[in-house]
Amino acid sequence: MKKFLSLLFIFILFLSGCENKEMEYENYTPILQLRDNYIKSGAQPIGTLKWVLTTNGGINSAAAISGNTIVFVNKNGVVNALNTTNGARLWKSPKQLPTKVDEASVEINKDTVYVAGENGVLYALHLSTGANLWEYSTGNKIMSSPIFTKNFVVITSADGHIYFISTKHGSLEHRIAHNMPIQSSPTMYKGIVYFGGYDGKMYAYDAKTKTVVWTYKAKSPIQSKPIATNDRIYFGSSDGYFYCLNAKNGSTVWVKKLAGMVKATPAVVKGHVHVADGKGYVYTLKVSTGDQVWKRKTNGAVLSSPSVVDGTVYITSGDGFIYAINATGSNLLWKFGTGSAIYSTPVINNGTVYFGAENGKFYALK
Repeated sequence: MKKFLSLLFIFILFLSGCENKEMEYENYTPILQLRDNYIKSGAQPIGTLKWVLTTNGGINSAAAISGNTIVFVNKNGVVNALNTTNGARLWKSPKQLPTKVDEASVEINKDTVYVAGENGVLYALHLSTGANLWEYSTGNKIMSSPIFTKNFVVITSADGHIYFISTKHGSLEHRIAHNMPIQSSPTMYKGIVYFGGYDGKMYAYDAKTKTVVWTYKAKSPIQSKPIATNDRIYFGSSDGYFYCLNAKNGSTVWVKKLAGMVKATPAVVKGHVHVADGKGYVYTLKVSTGDQVWKRKTNGAVLSSPSVVDGTVYITSGDGFIYAINATGSNLLWKFGTGSAIYSTPVINNGTVYFGAENGKFYALK
């Protein structure tokens, strides 16, 4: 009997160890790294106005959607939640966040809205009410957007650290010291955190061991968020080069020179990578070789990321227009003008296109 109990105890310990290892693995496995979570197929939009809401500040960051709620933030720090159907305001943050929010996108994970400010603070708000759940202060500006694992929100900061923060309590689990300002949003893929630095290097950090797996020297500072898929990493740099690397070892797969700086996140869809640059061009390249399939010129800088759904590339431009372009042939399907520069990445959900503009207006097109 004693022998049986001893064996049973050892077996329970074994199972407990397996469970802990599984939980530990999940803590370093991304559940949200692309804004594709907010994209949903639907009727093909034709570029007509569905509704518009006028607010009191410019809107540069991308919105996020959960169910029938869309959330965006003005540059002056006011967070807004609207009904996606009619644009009715559901709530506005009880108080204006004491910071400018220019480039970091709003993100939603479960029932929480995350907003990163240039004051170095990450805010967590309740999705239904806008109430402040918690906030965490880093040591410098946050210009990046967060990603999520099962239990953590992961964010980079200009103080040179990558933070793993508990989504439940807002407490610091751990941080990785990089010792150089980081503006690039992180991407996590197979337990590795990828981000670009002002020193022109792409870094791959093992999230669990906090060690550098590899680095790659580009030709200039990297502000573009890398995208990882099929063991490849795609990103651009400020001098107009666009890179595809092997995600495992950082070796070069191909490099493509574009016309202007690449600041936005690329989109990889069905064997093609879609990317835009500061000279106003939108490109579609082959993921295998980097060869150009097509490009199209807008009349202003494109600092937003392409959104691709149902065979259409949607892109906003500093010329005040949003463009809908056929993903395979560069044919312009339609464009919509706002009379104001547009730098926010569009969100396409269930047949409606949502975006904000510098004029403080938030648009829904059908």
